[in-house]
Amino acid sequence: MDTEQTDQTGLLMPDFTTVPEKIVPGTYKVIIKDAETKVNYRQDRDGKNISAARWTLQTFGEQDEKNNGRHIYHQTDVNGFFAGRFKDLYKAATGKEYEAGPFDPTTLYGLEIEVTVGLQKNDPQYSEVKAVRPISH
Repeated sequence: MDTEQTDQTGLLMPDFTTVPEKIVPGTYKVIIKDAETKVNYRQDRDGKNISAARWTLQTFGEQDEKNNGRHIYHQTDVNGFFAGRFKDLYKAATGKEYEAGPFDPTTLYGLEIEVTVGLQKNDPQYSEVKAVRPISH
């Protein structure tokens, strides 16, 4: 065990000096870095299985340097009622409509978009992506 993370009694020594501040609501330029696929992670009210991608987006090009390199997470269902979020993200990143068929999330890695981050309606201590659009350079 790392001795810098414990005291002499073996108790944990929390250190928050490198924890970034929460991202504030606003519009950010981001690059799509990663995605975790979630197959059949829930069912809709009709019992249909819903799958999603949980995207890791990384900020760049911000005037305030502390906001560069920050991670923003955005989940898009790929079927069902909320699949429009995926459709919007895909079009913002590629400039094209998504055509039917299997999708490999890695095809969007490295592409840039703009996101608007706002507070969650039902839990305003947390933020969420409210909108995505093509990046304006």
